[in-house]
Amino acid sequence: MAITSGISSITLKKAEKKLEISNAKLQEQTKKNEELQAELDREEVTENTAELLASDDDRWCLALVNEKHPLDTSYVPAKLTEISGGKQVDSRMADSLNKMLDDAKKAGLSMYVTSGYRSYEKQRDVFNTTMQDWINQGYTPLNAYDETKKSVAIPGTSEHATGLAVDIMSTKYGGA
Repeated sequence: MAITSGISSITLKKAEKKLEISNAKLQEQTKKNEELQAELDREEVTENTAELLASDDDRWCLALVNEKHPLDTSYVPAKLTEISGGKQVDSRMADSLNKMLDDAKKAGLSMYVTSGYRSYEKQRDVFNTTMQDWINQGYTPLNAYDETKKSVAIPGTSEHATGLAVDIMSTKYGGA
């Protein structure tokens, strides 16, 4: 009976070890599946955002672009309009923006657009320049990257790439 019990114990330990290995493999595969699903979701969101922005219906102005909802790196608005200061915006919002700036002027405010549409390449340049500024101040590349992300969108995640975002400054602002 002691021999049978010993054999049963060894068999049970082997089965437990096999189960442990199987569980570890299953967890690893589950993690890979989740990563693949996240990548697929990201690609779908990217395609959907570009399609939404290109649509002719009124939903184009509701596109969300950020780190979780990136924009395809090749996206360019179908038509850009130059506004004061040589900045460009998506033509569909140019009239509304100009009206807002004119109304602000009539109300005694002095505002101007400091930034409009930015291509992927321009956003990359802005990001890299800002990151280099942090490195020049003594930050490590990783810390410079983290600091840059606080104020500059990672290329592909900036709403400026839609042509629907502008940065507006007052001429009375001391930093202008």
